[in-house]
This record gives sequence, C-alpha cells and structure tokens, in this order.
Amino acid sequence: MEVSTMLLFGELRARLQDDVVSKVVSDSDPNDHKGQEQKACDDDLGFNNELQTSRSERSSEISAEQEEDVRRRKEENMFWRSAMKRAADAGDFPLKYKKHKKIEEGGFGTVFAGVRISDQQPVAIKYLNKSHVDFVSVNINNEVYDVPVEVLMQTKAAPDRESVGLDPAVSLLDWFSLDQDQIVLVMERPNPSEDLYHYVLKNGPLSEKQAKVMVQQVVEALVDLHYKRIFHRDLKLENLLVQSTPSGPRIRIIDFGCACVARPEPFTSVFQGSIIVAPPEFFKSDSYCAGPTSVWQVGALLYELLRSHDFLFTTEEFMWGIMPATRGLSKECRNFLQDCLTLDPKERISLDQLSHHPWFKL
Repeated sequence: MEVSTMLLFGELRARLQDDVVSKVVSDSDPNDHKGQEQKACDDDLGFNNELQTSRSERSSEISAEQEEDVRRRKEENMFWRSAMKRAADAGDFPLKYKKHKKIEEGGFGTVFAGVRISDQQPVAIKYLNKSHVDFVSVNINNEVYDVPVEVLMQTKAAPDRESVGLDPAVSLLDWFSLDQDQIVLVMERPNPSEDLYHYVLKNGPLSEKQAKVMVQQVVEALVDLHYKRIFHRDLKLENLLVQSTPSGPRIRIIDFGCACVARPEPFTSVFQGSIIVAPPEFFKSDSYCAGPTSVWQVGALLYELLRSHDFLFTTEEFMWGIMPATRGLSKECRNFLQDCLTLDPKERISLDQLSHHPWFKL
C-alpha cells in the first residue's frame, strides 16, 4: 500500500505512539544486485527482526551482545516512528508550502526553492520520480506501507525536527506521495547558502587555509553520520551546501538518495554514488566498505577545492598516476591527501584518525 493511500494520517501518527513498527522484506531476485545490496542494508538495520524483545531478554543474565542488540532495536524502533511521523497527507502540501524558482535539476529529480506558508521559513522542495526511488516496506498493525529509503536515512541523519539546523545534515521536514509517479521531500533550506560546486566556481580555487575550514567540517559531519550508522556514498561538491553565517562558512550535507546503513561488511557488485569518485578497491574487486570509501571521497574533494580551475578528480585517472602537482601546499596538507588517497583500503587512514589529523591543528 502506498503512503498516498493512507486513510487517516492523524490516526496513523496516534498509533505510532504505542504500536511497534516492524520491517517486512520481500525476497530479492538473486541476480538483482541492487536488491541484494538493499536487502543487506535492511539486514544490518535489523529490519528483518522483530523490534520488541521479551522480558527474559531484558533479564540481568543476558550477554553484553544481547544488551547491545536490545538497545539497537529500541533505537531503530524510535527511528521508524520518527520517519513515519514526517509523512503528510498529499492534500496538505499546497496548504503548507509554496513553491518558487527551480534550484537544481538532475537525472533523479528536481529541487525548487519554496517557503512554509505558516511562518515563511525557507524550504527546499524535492520532486522525485518513483521509478528512481528505493523503498522499504513498513508493517504497522498489519498494514504495509512503502517508505523511501532516502526519507529513512535523512531522518536518521537529522532526527529532531524541533532543532532544525543544528545537525550537519539538512533536516527533512515533511514528505508526500502526491500521485502514482511522484514523491516530494520538503527540507530546510539554509539561507543564504549555495552548493559547494557553485561556491568554488564563483570564488575560484580555494587557498589551503580556506579549504581546510571546509574539509574539517566535512570530516566532522561524516564522523557524525557514521556514528549514526549512515553511509552517504555520494560525497561531492554538489552534495555539500555552504551556509553563510556570522562566524564564517558552514558546511551542510544534502542529498541522501544514495545513502544506506554503514556496516562493517563490504558492499559488493554495485556502487551507489558517483562512479568517478568510487574508491579504487571497487574497480579492482567490485567491493567497498563504508569508512574507507568516505575517506577516499574526502581526499577527492580536497583535490578539487584546491585545483578546481584545471582539474576534475577521477579515481581511474588517479590510479593511472594522472594527478596535478601539489607544489605550494604545506607538508601536512600533502600528507593529508596521501593518507586519504592511499590505494590499499587496509592502509588508508580511518575516519576517526582523519578527524585528528595534524593538518587540522596548523
């Protein structure tokens, strides 16, 4: 059942205060790599397990591993409820929001500037074609509803709607299933802001000092996402906003369309993200892990910030040794790039280590 066919959203939200939400996963075609990847993602979230636990499991005799599993299930239950509370009746959309000019258009959707009518808060309104959207199914009181994975990931990234703007990730305010073809996501729109791609295009290559301010915030944001077990997978200039604030530029992460749950096990067969910045291990073995991939993409991002006037980073060219010179950069900055762009993922610096890199202390 599509979310647009829900009869009473108010009743649904009321149910969520007390009812247990569980995940229903359908069998995947063994030849469908995307389905396998999503199923693995679902498995890691624990959606294939019931979220309620018995009293015996809560006894003092349970192991530390069981206690962690109980804690994680409770956390995911709260997360599901939060995501579903953001579902809104399609008929409310024109009453709550007003659409303005187009901001961006891509292969998977179109983003418009807009405002929330009640208080004129700036919002971004993202229209997605359902044929390009991955869904998971949620069982609520034996009713099954399809929810976009992007909704779940963005809700998990910025879970508190009462503190919009405090998280590194842009907050999701509402989402709608308007018809048979369209999903609409309504997000906060930091104002003034622009994506990092256009920021660099307008300002030219950044100085090392300017780039460090940006990259340090990106690394801190990724640490926050990975702590919440979110793997963005598509870190690039276009998916980062530069918000102008009195204290200087602030980086915000957008577009969770390729995101999934971060897990220790490798992802295989399919790279959900911009293939030009996929890590080298994907090209060598068709597999990649969350942490090393995020670190690799940070290195690619830094190269483009520093050399944007004459250089587009691609992993394949890097593997062939086609890279611009790093003359003029500090030793610490060159080491940072080398640490991020180590070809062997086992030797690559970890995300936590990267957050304490000596370059950031200069």
